[in-house]
Amino acid sequence: MTDRRFNPGQAREILRRAERKDEVTDDDMSERELRETAKDLGISDAQVERAIAEMDLEGDLAAALRAVTADRRGALRAHLTAYFIFNASTAFVNLQLGEPYWFLWPAFFWSLWLIVHVFFFFTPDNDKLVEKAHRRVRSRRWRTRGKKLSQKLEKNVGALIDRATRDES
Repeated sequence: MTDRRFNPGQAREILRRAERKDEVTDDDMSERELRETAKDLGISDAQVERAIAEMDLEGDLAAALRAVTADRRGALRAHLTAYFIFNASTAFVNLQLGEPYWFLWPAFFWSLWLIVHVFFFFTPDNDKLVEKAHRRVRSRRWRTRGKKLSQKLEKNVGALIDRATRDES
């Protein structure tokens, strides 16, 4: 066998393909098993930790981006609903009252605003969407950390109070 040389991209792709072909089952791998396998391949624990954190962040960002997109879709749906209800109502009232047909003015100006909304919906600024997703992920992580801290404080303060009441007895 010759000692062929592969650039890093080729080596990664070959290992990815080999891993897929070598799979016997579709069982999930535990974090411990993953760390052991990485250690066998000469990958440090710090590198594995960083890769896991990156994957978690990417998954959180993807979910947040889907949520941001769903919120935008919901806002446009609400705008369209309000537009049609308001304009149908004003048109009905104005047609019952007769001339002059004043309902056309609010319908015209609201239509302009709706066109702007639809334009920005279909041509989003992707950088702003990603930044909004980042803010959501940061906010969610801070809330999670706050809840964990609150739970630990409650547990430890409760233990201190129990200990203090036992000492007094």
